[in-house]
Amino acid sequence: MPIGNCAHESGIAIPSDLSFVGFSDSPTLRWGGDGLTTIALPVRELAMTATDFLFRRASPDWTTGRPCRVTLKPSLLQRGSTAAPCRAFEPA
Repeated sequence: MPIGNCAHESGIAIPSDLSFVGFSDSPTLRWGGDGLTTIALPVRELAMTATDFLFRRASPDWTTGRPCRVTLKPSLLQRGSTAAPCRAFEPA
């Protein structure tokens, strides 16, 4: 992963000097070493919900109504790219 490579080339240790988190847990975003901490979306639930909405929309009984909001809960996959802060952040 480019950020991990840049940090390593600059002498910055991950995760003791720098922690970072990815989003979506895509295999193309996986990082070597101990792995990239990631916020993963519930892809199966997302696909099932979208399919349900499409089938409802295609139904002859569908009528326009109020917008619907669906909230899906992501999960944190904690891996080796994050660590607890070693000291309090002190602005310059």
